[in-house]
Amino acid sequence: MKFIALFSLTVILFSCKSSQFEKATPFKIEKGFYQNWVGGQPGVRGTKIEFSILNLEDNVTFKNVYFKNTIEKLYLRNSDKKIVISANINTANKEEINMVMHKDANKEYGNKLPTVNKDFPFELKENECVISYLQNGNEKFYKLILTREKDVFYP
Repeated sequence: MKFIALFSLTVILFSCKSSQFEKATPFKIEKGFYQNWVGGQPGVRGTKIEFSILNLEDNVTFKNVYFKNTIEKLYLRNSDKKIVISANINTANKEEINMVMHKDANKEYGNKLPTVNKDFPFELKENECVISYLQNGNEKFYKLILTREKDVFYP
């Protein structure tokens, strides 16, 4: 009897975890990529995420992207007869400007460790992201793999 109860509980927990993400969406993602960028000033940098969308239904509203332990709002725009959703994640760390980097590790004493978002709801690989969207008022999540494009360096 205990075995049956334990087996049932395991099946329920695994089915809940796998149902966290939608298998099909009311739109088609033609291309999804991310691109790191660096500005001309110390500590100015970020990551641009962009998706080309086809066949978007009227009852869908994009909310957020979850990527590399950050959550950022998605923006919708039309571009050359395509719908594009994008986000720009600011990865600059103002404390980084005062950070000492030296080949002698003792001279780096006093640098602060980077902060980690412990409330991040998903466990994702390096190139995976999750987009959240509303369909008829219900929030849904879709996980996908992004391609990495060449980094951009601004003067």
